[in-house]
Amino acid sequence: MDIRSPQDPTVGDKAMILLPKIRNNTQREVVRENWFYLEVNHVMERATNFIIWNIRGGNNENFRLNFRELLNLHNPYLITLLETRMKNHLPLLSDFGFSQ
Repeated sequence: MDIRSPQDPTVGDKAMILLPKIRNNTQREVVRENWFYLEVNHVMERATNFIIWNIRGGNNENFRLNFRELLNLHNPYLITLLETRMKNHLPLLSDFGFSQ
């Protein structure tokens, strides 16, 4: 978890960045975002009952593979996926057996 001042001041004075990662890669990955660099090497090791995830690329096969692994590993009671650019969410619902 990383708390910092947001790039857009209209959203508030603090922003929290959560980076769930399932696969334990031996290599560290550096990702360049709009205004910062992320070193992605975090692993969710403890069981999680509730997952709220602001996803990017919900139609991406890599997301679906990692999300399936997340579901199998944690078996959560509640999942909230936030995807603002996806026009049709029904394929996600049917692929993972979710209800609205």
